[in-house]
Amino acid sequence: MNDNIEKEIADFLTGNWAILGIGNILRGDDSFGSVVVQKIRKRIGKSCIADKIFDGGIAPENYLGKLSALGIERLLIIDAAIFDSEAGALRFLDVGDFSTPLPTTHGPTNFSLFQMVLPDAKIKILSAMPQDTQIGAKMSDKMMNKADEVVSAIVKVVSSRS
Repeated sequence: MNDNIEKEIADFLTGNWAILGIGNILRGDDSFGSVVVQKIRKRIGKSCIADKIFDGGIAPENYLGKLSALGIERLLIIDAAIFDSEAGALRFLDVGDFSTPLPTTHGPTNFSLFQMVLPDAKIKILSAMPQDTQIGAKMSDKMMNKADEVVSAIVKVVSSRS
């Protein structure tokens, strides 16, 4: 795992935090965010942090009310996004980075809406550059390996705090 990514996760997930995975499980690498949070939930079981991990699938806005009610201070969104890099690369992005054409693989997600509903929350998007997002494709080995690395880093960080 890239130590820098693990450090950024550790530095970001402080206070009252939540993690929201986004992805379309029918479109190969686009399932990245959903796969990551599903794997996290499987690893942590019914621990006290399980209620901070959400799978938004293709409709993450459905979780805005719940996140708002929880008084989230920091929201880490995990998603596949297209940016200038090789497949499997990870990048932390801010809500403002999506005001320019930086598409997610399943269509536009209005991250500004998240910021409007959670005005006091800090929001970061941990994005992975997809390789194959064709309908019916399986997640590529490269992205599955990257998902496993992200899961390990997050579980290590959050387990040390529970």
